[in-house]
Amino acid sequence: MTLKKARLFPNISTLGYYDPFKFKIHLNIFTEDEFKNIRNASYAKTAILVHELQHWVDHHSTLWGIKYLEKIFNSYHVCIFPHEAVLYNHRQLGLFINRNIFNEYYTEKYNEAVGTFDNRWMFRLTAGFRFDYKGNVDRSKPIPFIRFYDHNDKPIIRLPISVAALLEATAVYSEYRYKLNAISTLGEPHRNNQLARINKDLEMLLYNSDLTIYSGIVHMTAKFLDIQNPLEAYHCSAIISKITLNLPQTVMAMISIPKEHELPDNACKQMVSNGELGYVYFILLSNYARANEEFNMDNFTTDNILKSSNLPREKEIIEIIESEINEIDTKMLLNKNAFTNLWLDYIFQGKSNLNSFGISQFELDIKNSEKNIFNNCNRVNPEISLMDSSYLQQDIKAINQKIITNISLSLEEWEAFTDYCEERIFGFNEICGI
Repeated sequence: MTLKKARLFPNISTLGYYDPFKFKIHLNIFTEDEFKNIRNASYAKTAILVHELQHWVDHHSTLWGIKYLEKIFNSYHVCIFPHEAVLYNHRQLGLFINRNIFNEYYTEKYNEAVGTFDNRWMFRLTAGFRFDYKGNVDRSKPIPFIRFYDHNDKPIIRLPISVAALLEATAVYSEYRYKLNAISTLGEPHRNNQLARINKDLEMLLYNSDLTIYSGIVHMTAKFLDIQNPLEAYHCSAIISKITLNLPQTVMAMISIPKEHELPDNACKQMVSNGELGYVYFILLSNYARANEEFNMDNFTTDNILKSSNLPREKEIIEIIESEINEIDTKMLLNKNAFTNLWLDYIFQGKSNLNSFGISQFELDIKNSEKNIFNNCNRVNPEISLMDSSYLQQDIKAINQKIITNISLSLEEWEAFTDYCEERIFGFNEICGI
């Protein structure tokens, strides 16, 4: 997988995807005229937009996403003011992407398999190691894996538990929650017919060997919590994913690791120390399951999940998050980043979402299904690119001058500028370490 491909948030099909370098959602299912009348579109089409909107929200309303934003803006600034002493920012961005998404090399596919709710898969959790730039095993950087087997114990696939899996859990849940809300307004027999279709879609999503990055942690969650309802498993996975994406490193260091999970060479503690979010997800889930013998959705609250891992309450964690964001703010201002105004808009929105919806966002679905985080995003909006969108060639030097003098860019100019930056960033990463 190239860095250019890895930078994208995971997408389940070619129908749409979110590009974090452009803050743009690509929708290949709408023409411009159709999108203007999106309220009249089928719920299945609109749900794809909801899926990608969740990726966009996670990019600016989680601590992980805000750190990603910081690295993007730092690299963009270097593209305007290139100097050998600051080109390392491109490498920092590249390493951040690769360390969070994982290269396809780490995924091993053994056999094609399609299961069903009646012929369920099994899984086992294992650990491995990253490699250093010389190609040697780096035992200071262990990573968690999940291996799937069919009901006959035939191996299917091994894949790392990555940030990409966490991001997909939140987006798939948002997508299907939207679908169910839309279906609930239908009369019979249409409602039951559509519910049966949703159930079949979820079955295909959960038991397709090509889609395990979108379902792996959901299988794990369902097993640990003994959940039979697939959407409820996605709901719980989305909650833990959001908590994990929002945990500051200082808070992760407090997580209690059960003795039965300890590995040689202190690998478990090392994964927490390294901020290996896939492993942090597993520990939060495992600790909650150990502390609560019987699962109850009403008891599945943010504070109870945190308490099970010996972590501070949500209110305290939000204060730590805001303190870390303020430190990043200060650095951006001191470095006179050319994109400070856009950064401040996104951070203002991110803080607003955190204070309104908490670090788990989806816990509110239990109490108030009408409250929607997308409606709260009024400071910033993603660019939407449609199947018939096109852009004219632009003058990069003129665009750079506009940015330096704080003049707003058109959508076409922003597209051209980010394309230019991508080439500089990816090109620099390719020559590092040679």
